[in-house]
Amino acid sequence: VFSGTNTAAGIAAVEGGQSDFSSSLVRLSPSDYALATDLQQLPLFVAGVAVIYNIPGMSAASPPLNLTTQLLVDVYLERVVSWSDPRIVELNPGFAGMLSNVPITRFVRKDSCGTNSIFTSALKSFDSNWTTAGSTVPGPNTNGMMRAVSGSVAVSTSVLWTPFSLGYVGPDSTLLFSLPSAQFVDPSTGQVQTLSTN
Repeated sequence: VFSGTNTAAGIAAVEGGQSDFSSSLVRLSPSDYALATDLQQLPLFVAGVAVIYNIPGMSAASPPLNLTTQLLVDVYLERVVSWSDPRIVELNPGFAGMLSNVPITRFVRKDSCGTNSIFTSALKSFDSNWTTAGSTVPGPNTNGMMRAVSGSVAVSTSVLWTPFSLGYVGPDSTLLFSLPSAQFVDPSTGQVQTLSTN
């Protein structure tokens, strides 16, 4: 019987004997192996995370929003809080009229999941000031513009229904909901980057 859950729930089900196997977006930890002596992990695929956004006037068919890795970290650390921030506008001159002086609403996953683990590990690799990497909700929320929801469908639909917001999901969700996803550029060359993290 198939049960669609998240990474943490799948691992817990195998460790607790409720399931014979599960898929996971993250590596098992030494504590996982200690809980189940016959536990095995086999690499089958590489998972990715896309940064999705809702800027009125921009769609999945539009040229993508340009960001840098540092800019993404700064958004989630609340160093950049508005779509009209000069660094965002400079990277996206074709969309200057659409980048209004409104706060950036950030949607995050509040459930323990592999997507959070991949995303926070990436942020930590981009900037040493990002101190946490794991499956918990990332970032401060002093300005009240971070909204935590459960599941990738909730993140996708929340971004879809909330103008001037962004979030992060698996690439399959961008296709399912026809959401635009950002591309990352090297600030020194202007070239699009392919990003990876362990």
